[in-house]
Amino acid sequence: MAVAVANQRPDEPSRLGLAVRCKRGAVARNRVKRRLRAAFLQAGPVDGYDVVVRADDRLVGIEYATLVADLKMALNRVTGGGP
Repeated sequence: MAVAVANQRPDEPSRLGLAVRCKRGAVARNRVKRRLRAAFLQAGPVDGYDVVVRADDRLVGIEYATLVADLKMALNRVTGGGP
């Protein structure tokens, strides 16, 4: 699915960076990016992190609720559940 890496920045809001690779073309790549941005907002990461997510076109077919749950689990793992 995705890999998340975070650098702690305690006095700034969290930011999301996306690296999406897609063999299906730009339409699929942009759909993956839109879904990841929405899932990031819904997952509600704690403030103070820069998060980079690497993904590919396998995320096009995944159910949105599963995407949110997986992203939330990855964010908790890299942020340690919060500062």
